[in-house]
Amino acid sequence: MNASPSLRFVAALLAAGLTGGVVAQPALPPAAGNLEAYEQLGAAAGRSAGIADLSWTEAEFAAFVEGLRAAHERRAPALGEPGRRLLAEMQRRVAEVRAREKAEQDPKLADFLRGVAASAGLQKMTSGLLCRLIMPGAGPRPRPGDVIVANLNVNLPDGRTPVAALSGEGAELRVGEMPPGLNEAFQMLALGGRGVFVLPPHLTFGTGQWPEGVPPGTPLLVQIELKDIVPAAK
Repeated sequence: MNASPSLRFVAALLAAGLTGGVVAQPALPPAAGNLEAYEQLGAAAGRSAGIADLSWTEAEFAAFVEGLRAAHERRAPALGEPGRRLLAEMQRRVAEVRAREKAEQDPKLADFLRGVAASAGLQKMTSGLLCRLIMPGAGPRPRPGDVIVANLNVNLPDGRTPVAALSGEGAELRVGEMPPGLNEAFQMLALGGRGVFVLPPHLTFGTGQWPEGVPPGTPLLVQIELKDIVPAAK
């Protein structure tokens, strides 16, 4: 899709407003014929808003721009329930990215994550999750809404101190209702799969309430064995 520079600028500004970003506007607009300036400003606003972190497809972004066009032509529909759900999802995803960026600026945490990734041969995902699949399993993977039955062994960074509140045999959990790191980890495994994961704090409890005995901001070492998947009712 080839959106005009001005539409890209408006899209980025709107995304910034929806996600709480603040974009400074120039005191005087650039000359009307200087479209390059509009494109540069749109790119800067998009980076500030984290619009690339939304991971939209071309079709999704095209629909978003079409909504802007509809508003410009005074024919835009009201924000309905699907739009409100999407807005909440946008805000959540951008908040996760911002939290990840903040966590990566913590030198002690960054050093720990780099060290454990190197020593244990873990792969770093885009979200910041560290993982190694010991056995991927077979068949379909769990999807949001599915209930999974799993064995979980969660430890503090020393690898020896268990987190009892998060560990258990045959635990029943619903995908989409767990901390983000666990949601992502389980969806990487199929039935019978086993993996080792390190969850940075922004993928567990972030600035929220942490389990008793776990200092806020602590990365967690997690071993998972996926025993069963109960598909969500359609």
